[in-house]
Amino acid sequence: MDWEFLSGDFIAPIYRCFKTVLADTRNLSSLRLYGLKLDKEIIRPVCSLEHLQDLNLTAYTTSSDLTDRLWDGHLVSSHIANLRICIGDFNTVEAVTVWHTPLLCPNLRTLNVKRFGIGLLHMPPTDLWHRYAFFRTLERLYIGPLLDG
Repeated sequence: MDWEFLSGDFIAPIYRCFKTVLADTRNLSSLRLYGLKLDKEIIRPVCSLEHLQDLNLTAYTTSSDLTDRLWDGHLVSSHIANLRICIGDFNTVEAVTVWHTPLLCPNLRTLNVKRFGIGLLHMPPTDLWHRYAFFRTLERLYIGPLLDG
């Protein structure tokens, strides 16, 4: 199948609509996102959902701008208690940048990270460990099999 029709011109209005719906949803407690490229414009309304407890992200990538904002601590949601990440079959750079996503949630109670499909997860970068604020609130942790080094 020819996927060329899914260019930025096709996707942009869908993302705008999604952001509008998300911003207008006040009582959302659980959100599942699949196959998106997460950027600060999508994550900002997610972080503002006061009742959001469960966030499930599957087969996604993060923009470099979002990764930078998370690293700087500018985008956080104190409401998200449960984060589930299912990493897709990405190259090394994408597989490592998704480890920035838990920076969104400083008050996590549950963190579940696994790989979608067969294979091992890349280790989180060592410079991220001291930035994870959720260790003081974490109650449940599952991380799928990791690659050495």
